[in-house]
Amino acid sequence: MKGAVKYFFKTLRNVGNGREIGSTESVCNLQKEQENGSVLKSRSPAEFNRLQPQCSSRSEEFDTLQEYIVESKCPKINIATLSIVILLIVVFIVLPIVYLLHCFGMLSSHWPADEFSRVLTDHSHSDPRKDGVYHFDTSYATQNHIKSAYKQKKYSSDKDGPKHLGALKPSPPPKPTIDQCARVSDSLRFDCYPEEGANEKSCANRGCCWAKPNYTTDEPIDDQLNIPYCYYPLQFKGYKFVNVSETSFGSTAYLKRTFSSPYLKDARLLKIDIKYESQKRLRIKIYDPKHTRFEPPFPEVPVVENAASNPDYRVFINKSQLGFKVIRNSDNETMLLIWFTSALCSFNAKDIGALLFAEQFLQLSAILPSHHLYGLGKSRFRLALMTIWQRFSFFNRDQHLRFNSVNIGGFVFADQFLQLSALLPSQFIYGLGEHRSSLKLSTSWQIFTMMNHDQVPSENTNLYGSHPFYLVMEKSGNSHGVFLLNSNAMDVILQPTPAITFRTIGGILDLYFFLGPTPSDVVTQYTDVIGKPFMPPFWGLGFHLCRYGYKTLTETKEVWNRTRAAGIPLDVQWNDLDYMANNSDFTYNQTTYAGLPQFVNLLHQVGMHYVPLIDPGISAAEPRGTYPPYDEGLKLGIFVKNSSGQPFIGKVWNPVDTVWPDFTHPKTVDYWLDQLKSMHDKFQFDGAWIDMNEPSNFWSGSAHGCENNSLDYPPYTPGVLGGKLFFRTLCMNSEQHAGKHYDVHNLYGFTEAIVTSFVMSEIRERRPFVISRSTFSGHGHYAGHWSGDIASTWYDMKRSVPEMLNFNMFGIPLVGADICGFNGNTTPALCQRWSELGAFYPFSRNHNSEENIPQDPVALGPAVVQAARKSLLTRYSLLPFLYTLFWRAHVDGTTVARPLFFQFPLDSLTYEIDYEFLWGSDLLIVPVLEENATQVSTYLPQSLWYDFYTSALVSHGGKNVTLNAPLDTIPLLVRGGSILPMQEPNVTTTLTRKNNLNLLAAADELEVAAGELYWDDGDSLNSYEESLYILLKFNLSGAQLSGSSAHWGYPGVLTLGKVTVLGVKQSVTSVFINQATTGFSYDTINKFLTVENLDVPLSEPFTLHWV
Repeated sequence: MKGAVKYFFKTLRNVGNGREIGSTESVCNLQKEQENGSVLKSRSPAEFNRLQPQCSSRSEEFDTLQEYIVESKCPKINIATLSIVILLIVVFIVLPIVYLLHCFGMLSSHWPADEFSRVLTDHSHSDPRKDGVYHFDTSYATQNHIKSAYKQKKYSSDKDGPKHLGALKPSPPPKPTIDQCARVSDSLRFDCYPEEGANEKSCANRGCCWAKPNYTTDEPIDDQLNIPYCYYPLQFKGYKFVNVSETSFGSTAYLKRTFSSPYLKDARLLKIDIKYESQKRLRIKIYDPKHTRFEPPFPEVPVVENAASNPDYRVFINKSQLGFKVIRNSDNETMLLIWFTSALCSFNAKDIGALLFAEQFLQLSAILPSHHLYGLGKSRFRLALMTIWQRFSFFNRDQHLRFNSVNIGGFVFADQFLQLSALLPSQFIYGLGEHRSSLKLSTSWQIFTMMNHDQVPSENTNLYGSHPFYLVMEKSGNSHGVFLLNSNAMDVILQPTPAITFRTIGGILDLYFFLGPTPSDVVTQYTDVIGKPFMPPFWGLGFHLCRYGYKTLTETKEVWNRTRAAGIPLDVQWNDLDYMANNSDFTYNQTTYAGLPQFVNLLHQVGMHYVPLIDPGISAAEPRGTYPPYDEGLKLGIFVKNSSGQPFIGKVWNPVDTVWPDFTHPKTVDYWLDQLKSMHDKFQFDGAWIDMNEPSNFWSGSAHGCENNSLDYPPYTPGVLGGKLFFRTLCMNSEQHAGKHYDVHNLYGFTEAIVTSFVMSEIRERRPFVISRSTFSGHGHYAGHWSGDIASTWYDMKRSVPEMLNFNMFGIPLVGADICGFNGNTTPALCQRWSELGAFYPFSRNHNSEENIPQDPVALGPAVVQAARKSLLTRYSLLPFLYTLFWRAHVDGTTVARPLFFQFPLDSLTYEIDYEFLWGSDLLIVPVLEENATQVSTYLPQSLWYDFYTSALVSHGGKNVTLNAPLDTIPLLVRGGSILPMQEPNVTTTLTRKNNLNLLAAADELEVAAGELYWDDGDSLNSYEESLYILLKFNLSGAQLSGSSAHWGYPGVLTLGKVTVLGVKQSVTSVFINQATTGFSYDTINKFLTVENLDVPLSEPFTLHWV
């Protein structure tokens, strides 16, 4: 104890001696003092080394330190003890006051008392205030251009920003010192030379450090190969603040470049707009106020003019370190920590340290620019000093003040290279699509490249879509999300710190922060910005059947007929490219597909629907006057143009050449409407399948490649497949109405979906049904998605689950994979299990390639037929529940299929589970993903879980269980506390909708449950918006189940036919429906009640109770 107190006194005395509390020198010298026997009896916690990894070279012994134990007994009072008491009084009264005055400049300057208190509060993170921004000199404040700038999304006026910054070009960066480099640990290295060709000399010319990583093995493992050799040193100050001021929407700051970057046209002046857009949403926009730069016109984000009055967050700006923190007020969690410099070992004299006492632990902690420090003692306490210290709160780890490393280097804002790094509070990170990976993303130097590309799904490459959005699960169980609104190609790097780096090659840095606090809240807040998911037609939730390789209409009919004859539910027949004449859009082959219009009419007569493929590429080689889609496009000038102003020529499925409509051109809307209307006049298709819209090109650029220019060969090329931006797509210098293809490439499929959705609603005057391969943030507002050309393997089937869950997080709930796989031959065993899983994709379609064996269920034999029929009939019985989930997604922006941690965010054991998933919060789907397995082991969170098929209670949760899974069955569990609306299934959604409604109620531990049903005609436009719907609410409490309508605006009839109640503990002797007795059955073994043959109109309230 004496050693600990001695070190504590010595540390405080160092303030007066010029040694800063918490500095690297003080911390690293602890080792020497300990070795001299003057500090501790044994060792401090191992976490201490992670707190100061930069000191590892000076204090390697700290890696093995254990929590020290101080055994103290009450000694007799003596002079030494009395001296200690007196010294403690001095420590807690005199020295802290002197220290605080020194840190805040009160000894040499005069601050108003209220300003002093406010800064104390901000630095200690103890007072959730709406005004959490640290403000500085306002001499550079601007007044009137803010709002108009947000509306116009352009910043070109020279009147923006400071006038007296000087015209001299910034000097090159200084060479780093050995100490600046040596004190950066591997996990805190931020890449200073991401291009090819780095060496020690070129690295030093950038003012950066060069050193081989400290590999943990003689030969680096794969995860270590991306650790940079060239990295930013400490105190790398590329910019400095010249002003921070308040505005009507929040705050504004200016940054001035202090020395040049290695990239051309780096911005010398930057503006940061901090907008408190809502209570849960923050926007931070970093841009060049003097030069117009591209910003995505889609999605159309909300325009907010005034700051939210009581936001749940605050932004802390550190002027000396050139960075900012985004802090949640409720728990003071730092959700994002960004410095525009590297500042690991430096100490901010205005940050306030925390002195923590626990039962067997004593530690002085300081909030450093590199970490939040806190004690790990056994006692749980909160000590708040009163009177003049009343704003100081000292927290244990339960208060969420924990380590945050801030060695963030390499903020760059140049014309074609923008980079921003940030620390994250947790390694549980999700999103950043579209990529093939586990649901929880790896932070082992993983690079996620976003550049839409036609590529068979595989790991470590860019795929069909771009979604620069991530979600973090914090250790507290809270969640937050961040969205970078930028459509240019980019790399996003995750590293073990954990930290994230956004590295994009155009546009601006436009960041949205979503406070949650639950994962579902985060997705809702994200879709508030990018748009809520569209409401699909009811028939779109049925089973879809397709193949690339139906060579004739006769073959299509054969598959359709044998599927129906097998009793397999089927709603939508599709055709791939085969139906077209010469593979040309808006046509059908009059020979091989003669009779197509009549077949489509037959589908409609039996209550089914038809969806054809429509590619964006238009054939460009037909003689004039023979192919109107090409002629009309030329006349209107709506095709993407090359650098000479002529239509850009590439090649896809068309016999010779291909051109592409520019979906950002206003005239393309009428063009697309005319072409699809002409096609619809020939055969009455019901939806649109838009493929190849990354856009895909069989050539890389034109037939001659692409010109040598800075767009096709930029200074930095993200890690795209093929190594060139134009690999198997268009040249980046191609012209579109909204800008260069370089800027809008990732928006191509998204804009096609927007136009196609509008056109389909105009043609059919019903809800549009559009499925697209290429996607971008906001896509789900207009269309769904399928996961592309996956392989027919068990591995690909397993990977389809996190893919589906990711896209639900991206606001695209109508998503699914090709059941049984697309590429390669499937097997009956694989297709059997995949048919069971696919029945629970939100978008359920079987589809494969022409080069492979047929894989419709009947083609693969009776075992596959049985599995498909059973699982799809189960799906159809649950369609009222599924449809209600899609309505909730449409209205609230929630997910339909979701991972377990969305429902159980406080259970960290769910954070990495991506082999099972929930429909909503109530139905758990546990697919069999291993060959020959007839059981599946799974973790069940704390709740009651009932078997969907037997109604038996399976588990109270909180443990792993093993579920039986016969070959024709996918395990399904119902969560206690839920009421699922259901129907008796039939072989089409049209027939199913005519059946009575059923209710499946599952009691929780308190014998209560709740549920709801949304219902409308299933296909009309804007049913909810025009109040043409029914909304029913159901509640279970004890021995009574009731239902009533919250809204009844639909003229249809709904009748309750059956009720099943799970978890009825007491035997039932009588059942009453609206006070009238009725028949029932009660299972005494599995404890569930069934009431059948009801005929209760749901237009009136009802009550079912039992005794």
